[in-house]
Amino acid sequence: MSDDEMSDDERRGRRERSPSPAARSKSPSKSKSPEKSPPRSPGGEPPARVTQTLEVDKDDAAFILGRGGSTKRKIARVSGTEIELDEHTLQITLNGSAEQCARAKDYIDFVRQQRVGPVTINMDTPRDDFSAYIVPGDCIGFVMGRNGQTLRSMEEEWGVLMFFAKTDDAQREGGRDGDESLCIFGPLARPPRRAARRGAEVKVMSAVEHKHPGYCVSSKGDLREHERVQ
Repeated sequence: MSDDEMSDDERRGRRERSPSPAARSKSPSKSKSPEKSPPRSPGGEPPARVTQTLEVDKDDAAFILGRGGSTKRKIARVSGTEIELDEHTLQITLNGSAEQCARAKDYIDFVRQQRVGPVTINMDTPRDDFSAYIVPGDCIGFVMGRNGQTLRSMEEEWGVLMFFAKTDDAQREGGRDGDESLCIFGPLARPPRRAARRGAEVKVMSAVEHKHPGYCVSSKGDLREHERVQ
């Protein structure tokens, strides 16, 4: 029936049954799920924060601080710990959960080792903040970049701590003479949708494949198996 053939009462009833634009705008719609809250203790409370201190010498303090405080900020970011370094008393103050402070101490120790020689990683205790990838000897300089700038840029991009180090003999069995383990520390992923440690590892694999074609990807396009620690 056309509008011309409808009576006034019928037209009024039709308008009353039709929802108004305002009513239509109130109809249910899909929305994003709320972001998940940070992990909590079994009792539902955030982990208790603790304050710990450690003493360093003058040379170590300068190395841990880094240019413009860059190394200290990196360690704080990766460990999730607040770090203060008093250059007069040579005391480092850590504030965070017990686990965060323990990781910060490990990272500080690794940085101190870099100042005097190669870093050694103790693999006897499993840890969930660590990945290692064996880099072929002819790619190490390319992955490092001039004065380590390429490695530093990857750290900044993915929010991780990266350096070449010695791990246990079993992890190095798959490597050749001159190959070295690139150690990556930090969370496996960092919300929202950030790959963090895994992203850094993929970036390293891409650099190695660019410099050494066929090392990571076969001629058939398959990813090759290489010794790594997760």
